[in-house]
Amino acid sequence: MTNDKVMAAKRLSAEAADLIKAQNLPDAIVHLEKALSLAPDDAHIRFKLAQCLKRVGRNDGARQLTDSLLTTVPLQADWLALAAELSEDADAAIELLTNALKMAPERPAWAMRLSKLYYQKKEIGAAAAAIRSLPLESYAPTWCSYIAMCFWRSGDPNGAREAIRRAMEDPQARTSTLEAMEAEITKQTTESNWASNAGELSSTFYDKSYSGAKSYTLDAETSSYLATWSRIVGKLQERHAKSVLDIGCGPGQFAEFLQRELPHVAYTGVDFSEVAVSMAKQRCPDLRFLIHDIVRGDALEVDYDVVICTEVLEHIANDLAVFGNLKGGSFFIGTVPDFDSFGHVRYFASQEEVRDRYASRLDQIEVEKVVVNDRAALFVVSGTVRPGIAA
Repeated sequence: MTNDKVMAAKRLSAEAADLIKAQNLPDAIVHLEKALSLAPDDAHIRFKLAQCLKRVGRNDGARQLTDSLLTTVPLQADWLALAAELSEDADAAIELLTNALKMAPERPAWAMRLSKLYYQKKEIGAAAAAIRSLPLESYAPTWCSYIAMCFWRSGDPNGAREAIRRAMEDPQARTSTLEAMEAEITKQTTESNWASNAGELSSTFYDKSYSGAKSYTLDAETSSYLATWSRIVGKLQERHAKSVLDIGCGPGQFAEFLQRELPHVAYTGVDFSEVAVSMAKQRCPDLRFLIHDIVRGDALEVDYDVVICTEVLEHIANDLAVFGNLKGGSFFIGTVPDFDSFGHVRYFASQEEVRDRYASRLDQIEVEKVVVNDRAALFVVSGTVRPGIAA
């Protein structure tokens, strides 16, 4: 390579850096491609070009460049981390990030990424171990809600509590939900019933969450769950439902929506949170709401032909026992998530997983997926409650 070409490649690369700072990625890519044509063996240019291509969604080109970098000596940790981001195989990404962290261990963003890859595979112990590779203070407070949930799931309530306190160091991140999480962890560990609860949260947690979050006071029409609720109402219309029992009714937002859409349907809502029931009564004073624990309480003496159970079963360790407290022959419509959250005992990766879980409790079971946003979806599961199921 002539000196003129080297100098021209360096000049184009420097100009590309300025264009990247100015968020002008298309022109930066043009400059870097020209630079690479002049200096095809320059690993730094290949890496910068791969980064830019990834940022504009040209992942195939970025992947081709990173693959070539992985055969370059000496290997750099940044190259491994970028290859992990681009990998479509979780196991390969885990191996790449693990090796990157061995070369550059003080990289909290990489440790977080590695943790989340393990978490997606439901290898919670490994996810927590990836986080623990660095002190908690290494992580931004905005990351610590996830860290708290990860530690909680892995059997480390004290670590979870410390992560929540770290999260609340950011005043903007301090929410009633985080405060409720800290109070719940303290309550369960103090009462020494954390292990026996199998991840379930108490009514006290939900009381605090409902009373402090503005989202629960908003009109039903503004809810992110509107598409899901519309699908449920559609199923009620298909069955000509006359009366419903809504298990885990929360603060009454679905009840409000249902009352508007199907005012002729008789409604009873139950929840084990006193605050939720109080809010629901205020929201829908003409409807019936009861404080009741569907798992630990007796079967309800309520007339209904359809059971609604949205965003409830994933919070209950022995969720299958719920069906034993329902009237055999009644029609069931419930939802479960494809995402995790504090308080979720489980979540589901596919419609098949949902079907496998509840097919023993529901005849003619149907499962469909409803997208909530670009990060979350709900599975709507329906069927006829099998008679004679023990609670």
